[in-house]
Amino acid sequence: MNHSETESFIVAQLSRLTSHEDWVRTLTVCQQFHHYSFHNQILIAIQYPQASYVTGFHTWKKFGRSVNKGEKSIRILAPLVRKIPDANDPDRVIPCIIGFRTVSVFDVAQTSGESFNPPTATVLNSQNHKPQLQALLAASPVPVTFVAPTILHGANGRYHLDTQRIEIRNDVAVDQQLKTLAHELAHHFGTYDSDMGLSRSWEECAAESTAFLACGLWGLDSQEYSAAYVASWAAAKPEVIHQLTNTVAERLTAITSLLAPIAPSLDGVA
Repeated sequence: MNHSETESFIVAQLSRLTSHEDWVRTLTVCQQFHHYSFHNQILIAIQYPQASYVTGFHTWKKFGRSVNKGEKSIRILAPLVRKIPDANDPDRVIPCIIGFRTVSVFDVAQTSGESFNPPTATVLNSQNHKPQLQALLAASPVPVTFVAPTILHGANGRYHLDTQRIEIRNDVAVDQQLKTLAHELAHHFGTYDSDMGLSRSWEECAAESTAFLACGLWGLDSQEYSAAYVASWAAAKPEVIHQLTNTVAERLTAITSLLAPIAPSLDGVA
């Protein structure tokens, strides 16, 4: 599958998303599959919304389980890798992705056999995510200040594109400050341009979708807030949804990488 065919496959799947309710539901499923790329998370969620743990046919065999007869596979993307000579070192080869292919996976609910307990993601036990907030503040590539709510005119935060700085309300809970910081950083890492024909509501949906997924990685469930936040997002053409998916994937990677070097030390912090 070449690049064009890969794009067509993704767009065809994304065309099944037709409302903000579909998008929120899809993001909720995506949170369960952190070890997959965001595009594959999306593909899983669209094709099998009730998915809880997916893997391939032969891996299920290793778990002592078999795919039930008649089950329809979930198609995701796997890279095609070729080793090429290193131009600077003839004795060394470099793995290079030359394309993608679709592979079949199945959810645990589509299988039968030995008892299976899916591995669960490590999350914090505390409802107060101050360690993550402090770490993200320290790693932020732009200045962050906490200001009185009157300055923000009712908003929880704001990213100033002209001066590249972030303001966050100083009177809201720490968890809300963390989610807001993730949202504003998503704006910073974005490439929004009104000349692209994308609305401001589209940009807000992209930023909040990114924040929702980032918070999920940190053990903070912001679904109640985020679902309402993106409620203004309406049905869009498949290619526009594809743009949304791409930008969320890029921004999510940028934000989560800020905490990657110190994330293990935060596990289990109360």
